[in-house]
Amino acid sequence: MDVNIELPENVKYIISQLNQRGFAAYAVGGCVRDSIMGRKPHDWDVCTSALPEQMQDIFSGKKLVLAGVKHGTVGIIMSGEVYEATTFRVEGEYRDHRHPESVRFVREVEGDLSRRDFTVNAMAYSEESGLIDLFGGAADIKAGIIRCVGDPYKRFREDALRMLRALRFAAVFGFLIHEDTKKAVIELCGLLGDISQERKTAELRGMLKAEKPGALIREYSRVFEQVLGVPAEHIEKRALTVDAAPPDFALRIGILAAERAALERMKLSNAELAVAYAAAENMDGQPPQTLPQMRRMVWQLGSFTGPALDAMSAANDVSRAHELLNEIEQRGLCCSVAQLDINGRELAAIGFKGVQIGKTLEALLLEVMDESLQNDKRSLKARAIQMKKTRASV
Repeated sequence: MDVNIELPENVKYIISQLNQRGFAAYAVGGCVRDSIMGRKPHDWDVCTSALPEQMQDIFSGKKLVLAGVKHGTVGIIMSGEVYEATTFRVEGEYRDHRHPESVRFVREVEGDLSRRDFTVNAMAYSEESGLIDLFGGAADIKAGIIRCVGDPYKRFREDALRMLRALRFAAVFGFLIHEDTKKAVIELCGLLGDISQERKTAELRGMLKAEKPGALIREYSRVFEQVLGVPAEHIEKRALTVDAAPPDFALRIGILAAERAALERMKLSNAELAVAYAAAENMDGQPPQTLPQMRRMVWQLGSFTGPALDAMSAANDVSRAHELLNEIEQRGLCCSVAQLDINGRELAAIGFKGVQIGKTLEALLLEVMDESLQNDKRSLKARAIQMKKTRASV
């Protein structure tokens, strides 16, 4: 395929410096894929026949990052960005279905490309040589296919995380997974148990930020069963509901998992867990039918309330809930600590300290949302003083 990629000046410089010293060098991997697809690459990587010590010599005038040097990677800092240049390499046997036991440097780019995960990522490019596409990556991009380089069973046994990467690429790009690759994913997904949760969650983040990942999730429910630890039948039921929610990871993972134990394994931040828990709890029951219930949902989910209701509509009638949401917005009802007519400084003046201030504000908010307390400074201050006295007497 005749491809013309506009390389950034810094990438041209790195390649030209290596070429001038007699080494082959190419832009490689995701940056080539994205360029062919008309997407702006997030970063640019270079592969080369130069050994790490030779690259350090060639770019000795630049600030270098050498953390990956034992694996052949030298980071070259230019214009405040790091460009990674890596020696052509092949990998030895893998351990734990994730890490190779050894790395061996080779002289030809063909060996380097043959070790990569998917055909769309196994292409290299330079202005002098043009596109090097040994496995049909450009054709697979045109056809919208994610396909392993070589034997998919071997690729996934080497690194089980590649299975989730295949799903992420398919979700983000709107591609299909080739039948042979799909079969291997389904049969080998149990190997994902050997992968750290942090790595799996990182792939899920990218996947669930895609516009409409629901159909893919449903098709690969067995894979998500392994990752989330909830039954495939449950995932299939919730999969298409995810599409109705905005592409926010915490909200979507809450809708999909809907179990606190599963969410706690995801390694989320406290803020994300709060949204995920709220989404899970609301998905498990009926949509709010009273104003206090809806105010609590607004407090829990914030700006995600409307889309979350739309997501729930797959299994529930949410018309009443939307009426309540509109009433809250039109009347400007208090649904957050920031909307209370009292603040932390005023509670501190009453005598509250440290974490007591936040807990008291939240307790006041709950009473306001339940309509047992008016949201005016006099009422709130009187109630806070009462709370303070009650605590002091305990």
